[in-house]
Amino acid sequence: MITYRLEIDGLRAIAVVPVILFHAGFDLFDGGYAGVDVFFVISGYLITSLVVGELDRGEFSLLRFYERRARRILPALFVMVAACIPFAWMWMIPVQLESFSYSVSAVAVFLSNFFFMDDTGYFGFANDLKPLLHTWSLAVEEQYYIAMPLITIVLWRFGFAVTAIVSVIVALASFALCVVLVRYQPDPAFFLPFTRAWELQLGALCALYLMKRRLAANDMLAGAGLLLVIGSFLALDRNMPFPSEFALAPTLGTALVILFANRETYTARLLSHPVLNGIGLISYSAYLWHQPLFAFARIRMIEDPGPVLMLALSGAALVLGYLSWRFIERPFRLPAGAPATRSIRLPGTAVAIVAILAAGGLYGRSMDGFPERLERAGGSAFSELVAKAGAFKYPSHCSPYEARPDIEPCLIFAPTRGVTGARQRIAVFGDSHSYALLPAYSALGDRFEVYAMPTVGCVPLLDTYVITTLYDIGSCKAQAQKQLDLVHEKSIGVVFLVGKWMPPTMGRPNGDINWLLLSKTGSRSGNTIETSREAFKAGIAVTAQKFHDAGALVVFVDQVPQQLADPREILEKLALSGRLNLLNDAVYATSVSVADDQVRQSYSQKAMQKLAADVEGVSYLSFDSRFQRGNRYIWGEDGVLLYNDSNHLSAYGAESLEDAIAEHLNGILSGMID
Repeated sequence: MITYRLEIDGLRAIAVVPVILFHAGFDLFDGGYAGVDVFFVISGYLITSLVVGELDRGEFSLLRFYERRARRILPALFVMVAACIPFAWMWMIPVQLESFSYSVSAVAVFLSNFFFMDDTGYFGFANDLKPLLHTWSLAVEEQYYIAMPLITIVLWRFGFAVTAIVSVIVALASFALCVVLVRYQPDPAFFLPFTRAWELQLGALCALYLMKRRLAANDMLAGAGLLLVIGSFLALDRNMPFPSEFALAPTLGTALVILFANRETYTARLLSHPVLNGIGLISYSAYLWHQPLFAFARIRMIEDPGPVLMLALSGAALVLGYLSWRFIERPFRLPAGAPATRSIRLPGTAVAIVAILAAGGLYGRSMDGFPERLERAGGSAFSELVAKAGAFKYPSHCSPYEARPDIEPCLIFAPTRGVTGARQRIAVFGDSHSYALLPAYSALGDRFEVYAMPTVGCVPLLDTYVITTLYDIGSCKAQAQKQLDLVHEKSIGVVFLVGKWMPPTMGRPNGDINWLLLSKTGSRSGNTIETSREAFKAGIAVTAQKFHDAGALVVFVDQVPQQLADPREILEKLALSGRLNLLNDAVYATSVSVADDQVRQSYSQKAMQKLAADVEGVSYLSFDSRFQRGNRYIWGEDGVLLYNDSNHLSAYGAESLEDAIAEHLNGILSGMID
C-alpha cells in the first residue's frame, strides 16, 4: 500500500497551474506545457509503487488494477466530453465540429495523442480552438496503464534486479529516441508513448529505488529539484524542440523532489501547504476542464479573449475541478483493498459509453460537421455573402488547380482578334497566390494574351530548391524552368511573379519555420530561416536576370497582407450565432494590423524593392494600400469578402485589383516604371 505523501499533491499543484496559464495564453508561462512532464514522472512513480508493492506482497490483481484506473480516470473524463458536445454543436463552425467529432472518437478509445499528432501538432495553428487537445497526455498515460502492469508481471518473475535493469534500459532507449526524433519529426516525438516512456520510467525508477531505501531527507537536493521544475516553466518556450534534453529539467527536478523531500524538509513542508495540497487533490479534474473553457471562449468570441477573462476562466477551471473531484471523482473511486468484483456494472457501463462516444464522433465526422446549420442560422443573408465572394475557376480547357508540381501552361485570357507583338503576351507565374490573383487580369484580356502556370507550394524562383512536404526536392525548381521555357517559346513580354513570400523569409504566422524553406543546394538538412533568406535573395536575382535575358520585363508582386483570422470562418461564426449584422465591426476587429504584417513581410518586401531599384527591367508591385484602412489591412468591405481564406484573395478581392494591375502594366510598357 502506498503511503500518502502530501508533498506529491503539492507538486501536482505546482505542475497544473502553469499548464492552465500556458493554455490561457500568458507569456510568462510559455514553458508551462512542461507541467505535463511533471505529471508523467509522478504517474510513473505512483503506479509502479502500487503494482510492484502488491506484486511483492502477492496481492496484485490485474482486474482490480484496471478497475481502479478506470474509476479514477473515466467518469470525470466522460462527463467533461459530454459537457462539451452541446457547446460544440451550438458554436463550432463545420470544419471545427468535424475535427471535434473525430477527436471525441479518439478520446473514447484512448488514442487522442495519435489523432492530434496527425492533426496539427501541439503547437499548431488554431490549436487554441480545440477543446480536447489536452487529452493527448491522458491517452499516453492510459496506454501506459494498459501495458505497464502486464510487462511488470512478467519481469517480476525474474526478480527485482531484472525489473530494475530493464526499466533503466527502456528509459535510456526511449530518451535516445526522443532526442533524435524531435529534430526530424517533432510531432511524433511530442505525442508518441515511445518517446514519452522515459519520463514515466523515471518515476518508475524512483519507486524501485524507494522500495529498497528509506525516503531520505535532503533539503538541498529537494529544493534544487523544485527550483528545476519551476525554472523550466519560466525558461522554456514553445519554439524549443520538446521533449528533448530540455525536458530533463522538469523531469529530473520532479525525481529529486520524490526522492528527497520527506516531511522533515522545508521543501516538503512548502509543498504540503493546504492551498497547494488542495489544488493538487483536484488537479486532474482542473486539468480536464481548463482547455474546454478556454477553447469555447475563443470560439464564441470574435476577438481573442483578453487577459482578465482568461484569468477568470482559469479560476473557473479550479472551481469546476473541485466540483468534479467532489461529486464525480470521489464517489466513483474504488477504495484500496476492495474486492475486484465489488461492481460488476462498471465494465459494461464503460464499454457502452465508449461505444456511444466513438460512434457519435465518427458520425459527426462523416457528416462534415453538419454545414446545414449555417443555412438554418444565417439564412439567405449568409448565402448571399458567400456567393458575392466567389472563387475563380479555370476555364474548362485549362489544367486543374491541384497540389502537383507539373501544371501545364494555360492561356487564361486572350482577345478574340489575337495579338501581334511580344509585349502583348503576359505570364503570371507562382504558387497558389498567383492562381487566386488571376481574376485581376481579366480586364486585360481585351488587349493581351495572359498565360498562367500556378503550382501550389512552389514560389517561382529559378535555380532554387523549395524545401516543402508537398513534393520531392527539385520538383519546384523543374517547374520554374518550365516557366522560363514558356517565356522563350511564346516570346512573352511581361512576367508577373506572384508568391507567398513570407514562409521562406519569416516563417508562418504561428512561428512554424519548417513548413516551406528555400535552399541553394537542395539538401533537406541544415535549413534555417537564415539560409532560406540567402537562397531567396539569390533566387530573385537569378530569376530576374534569366527572364530579362529571355526578353521579358519582370514584375515581383508582393504577397497580399497575411490575415491571422480566416475570413470565411469569421463569417460562418457570425452566421451560426445570428450576428451577421456585426460583420463590418468583426472585419475591422479581426483584420491584421499594418504594423504586425509589415514586420512579418519586411524581409521579402525590402529585398524585392532593392532588386527593382537596382536592376533595369525589374519592377515591384504591392497592393497594401488597397487593403489599408487606418491601422489595419482589412479582409472585407461593404459586406463582401476580399479574402477567400487567411492569405488568398477571393475572386471579388482579386477583381478589385484590376486597375492597379493595368496601371502598373501600362507604366512599365511605356517606360514610366524602371
